[in-house]
Amino acid sequence: MKIFDKAASNWDKNTERMRLQTVLAQAIKNNVPLSKCMRALDFGCGTGIMSFMLAESVGSIDAVDVSAGMIDELDLKLKQPGAPENITGHRLVLTRDTLGKEQFELLFTVLTMHHVKDTPALIETFAHKVKTGGYVALIDLDEEDGSFHYDKTEVHHFGFRREYIRALLEANGFEDFKDYDAASRKREQPDGSFRSYPLFLITARKSSQ
Repeated sequence: MKIFDKAASNWDKNTERMRLQTVLAQAIKNNVPLSKCMRALDFGCGTGIMSFMLAESVGSIDAVDVSAGMIDELDLKLKQPGAPENITGHRLVLTRDTLGKEQFELLFTVLTMHHVKDTPALIETFAHKVKTGGYVALIDLDEEDGSFHYDKTEVHHFGFRREYIRALLEANGFEDFKDYDAASRKREQPDGSFRSYPLFLITARKSSQ
């Protein structure tokens, strides 16, 4: 993930990204019953923007990313005065066995799934990391034509059909599905115009069955 290592130091300086993350954080707060009893997992945390925004609403957050540069930036932010004390950054590839056998009451991810090639295996991993009765909150691009990314390095999917993600979740023991038009992201086009790309939020609860 060298592309993200290089981008990490300037990641939080993108005002549109920060605006979007604020909107998405509110969408999660509005649609998932967050509580201080929850241990949360932020998959593909980047510099921890969303973890910072949700830290006061949950008990703790394990923030994971494969990019060393992103985790380095997160660690720097966590050392600043006033930073949340309940976030821990980890550089790792998430599998069933990473982070030990620990499970979480909440798993959230923002614009990361399209960078993972094997979506069915990823959703299966999510299912193993979420406790019975726990929640997922998955945010990503609606299916698009491939124009969202200027550099398509490590881009394995041009967004997703919502029904596809729901079917994968259902096959892995999730229920109580809801999907929302969470926000849109403006991107400049080659001709200088701007286009908005819709983002979904899909929430579901791990079944006890």
